[in-house]
Amino acid sequence: HKGAQRVLQQLSSSADGESPMSLRGVRVGIPVEYNVQELDDQVRAAWDDAATRLQELGADVVEVSLPSTRLALPAYYILAPAEASSNLARYDGVRYGHSSVDDESIDGVPL
Repeated sequence: HKGAQRVLQQLSSSADGESPMSLRGVRVGIPVEYNVQELDDQVRAAWDDAATRLQELGADVVEVSLPSTRLALPAYYILAPAEASSNLARYDGVRYGHSSVDDESIDGVPL
């Protein structure tokens, strides 16, 4: 919450301390899928404050839908182990030892 307040304060005044910056012509999308019932009250308040402040600065704040958001976690649980497996495959020779006839290793670990 404090981080959001800091950003809002920075948006409230320009570097020279005079007028706030303008966001006229900027469109900001707020995903409706992220505004869940279980959202902490402080987070929701910071979210609402930020949206209000962005509107005050001239931004067009609109609701957007990211329907594939619900698939993000299942996709992660598929991709993460596959990525880890492919990254760890390069160490396969360490586990099973070097199997070349011209073995140039110390205790089976290639040099």
